[in-house]
Parts: sequence; structure tokens; C-alpha cells
Amino acid sequence: MKGVTAVIVNHVTHGLLRLAVGPALFLFGLQSCGAPPPAASANSDASMVASSARSSPSAAPSQGIAVIPAPRAGAAMAWDPKHGYLLMFGGADLTTQQVFADTWKWDGKHWTRLSPPVSPPGRSFGAMAFDPVGGTVLLYGGGVVMVDPPRHDSWAWDGTTWAELHPAEAPPPTFYSYRMVTDSALPGVLLVGAATNNLSPLSTWAWTGTTWRRVGSSTSVPARAQFCMASESGSGVVLHGGFISEGEPGKVSDTWVWAGGNWLKRSSAGAGGGPCLMAYDQARRRIVMFVADQTWTYDSFSWTKRQPAHQPSKYLSFSAFAYDEANHSVVLFGGKTDAVLGSPMLSETWTWDGADWSRRA
Repeated sequence: MKGVTAVIVNHVTHGLLRLAVGPALFLFGLQSCGAPPPAASANSDASMVASSARSSPSAAPSQGIAVIPAPRAGAAMAWDPKHGYLLMFGGADLTTQQVFADTWKWDGKHWTRLSPPVSPPGRSFGAMAFDPVGGTVLLYGGGVVMVDPPRHDSWAWDGTTWAELHPAEAPPPTFYSYRMVTDSALPGVLLVGAATNNLSPLSTWAWTGTTWRRVGSSTSVPARAQFCMASESGSGVVLHGGFISEGEPGKVSDTWVWAGGNWLKRSSAGAGGGPCLMAYDQARRRIVMFVADQTWTYDSFSWTKRQPAHQPSKYLSFSAFAYDEANHSVVLFGGKTDAVLGSPMLSETWTWDGADWSRRA
């Protein structure tokens, strides 16, 4: 972007990386500096809005959904196979700097707000995945500059409440811009991110059921932020995209696979580069990726750009994204209309059925 100074978002630490290209300050994807207003309670009525108050840019929502979560970015979402629903926690309104500590479930038709007796502190950009060893949904970290403090705690959801975990080992306090997936090959949870905020190569951590353990690899994924990752059944964990600096020249579009305890670069042609969202569609045996205003699928060998009749808002950023096993669809919730300062926050729910996106709420 010409005429501005770009700042790369550090999702969970207060460090920033600057690319000087002009006199102004541009904060990629977040609200600019300034004293935050008093945050509203995460338990207030502001965390639920009537679905009739939302409109779709390309398709009408289904009827019958009374309430949905408030507009937000950076919510964590993962499938809970033990209880049969998508679980979502937290997020933040990056414009008002309100941080949420609410827990929701999506059953394929409705959002329901849950009321656990214990909840993690509110946060945005936490990482979430199901832990097959402990039989709980694992939540790690969160926090984003100028909105909420960096966190490096671990929590587990058992279907009734959240419980804080106290692992003997954990990623360093400088760990940031991470993604987490259930790795069927372990079996367990894989957490990948940058070890420091100076764009060092990504580091890989595995959850043993009680603690985090650093996993070595003969090959490291080069530095990047806001990449996307999904666990592909039978083929390993797939990692794609991200950026090393703001703007088109800083986007990366390479694809890596974690298999046999090492990261391997795939030689197939890359899909769209830059910040992206990814989930594995079990019903169709394809990875689904949403990047900027494009939908791509990956079949273990090559990327295919799809041409759906409908799709979520153009240049959508910082949405929650996960696969709904019960309803055989990829679910996208919330985010911002783009990564520019002050762009609107959304509370839309979309699902991908393998051919098209549908607005559900």
C-alpha cells in the first residue's frame, strides 16, 4: 500500500513489525492506537443480536435463527466430536475494542449461547482444536495488539465447563501468529507458529494430553504470519499461505505438509497467497480454503479455484472457520469486511456444501 507505514499484526504479543513506505500509520486488520473505551461485559445483551438485523451481500439467510453472536473477529472455533457440535469462544470487536468471553455452539441451524460455570478470560485470536487423548476441546493463547493482552494459557472444554490446564512445558512467551489442528497421525493436537516476533521460521508443538512438547523437524517452514492450516485425513497436516510484510509483494502462497514428523514442501502450484482460512471437508475429501474473495479446494495433489454462485463478503478477514462433521459443511462466522482500519465487523454465518456458499444467519 502506497503512502502509508504498514504494521504486521502480532496476534498474541505486543511486538510489531514495520515496513516503512510513507508517513502515515496503517495497522493491518486492527484498530489504530488510542485509549480503549470501557469494555462491555461479555455477558451483556450486546453479545447477542437479532438475525433480522443482519443483511447478506449475496444471499438471504435461512429463517428461524433467533439470536446469533455479536459481530466479532478472531473467534476460536473447532468441532467437538464428543458432543456433536461446533464450539466457538471469544473474539473481539476490533473497532470498539470490546473483547468477548462467551461460549457458543452451532448445531447446523442455530447458535446457542452456553453458560459454563467457569470460562477463560476473554480473548481474540486464540487457537482451538479437539484433543483426542483427553477427550476435550483445547484452547490455547490469544490476544492482539491494542485490544487485549497476550495470553499463553491452555484450557479444556468438557461439554459442561472450561478448566485451566497447567502444562509443565509450553511455547515461549514470544510465541505468536499460531494455528492449531487435530493431527490424526499423532493422534493428538499440533500447534504451529513463529517462535519469536522477528519472523523466525515456524516452530511445531504437540500436545501430549498433559503438556506441550516441542517437535523437531529436519526442514522448517519459512517465516510468515496469518497462514492457514488443516489436518487432511490420511495425508497429514497441510499449511498454506500467509505474509511476511503488508501488501501484495509480502504475500506467500506455498504449501507445506507435516508427515512422518517433518515438514515437506509440496511442488504443486500454489493457490492464492496472503492471510487465509482453511478446514478439511471430510465428506468430499478436500481441504477448503478461503482467501481474500476466493474459494479454493485441495485434493492432496493440486489446488483448484472454485467459482461459487454465492460467497461471503469480499476480502473478509479474521473469521472463525471450521468443519461441521454432523452437517457435512464448512462453517464461516464473523470477521471484518477487509483488513483496513475501521472496516465493519460482521456476525454472518455461512456454510460451504462442496459447491456453493449459503448464508445461514
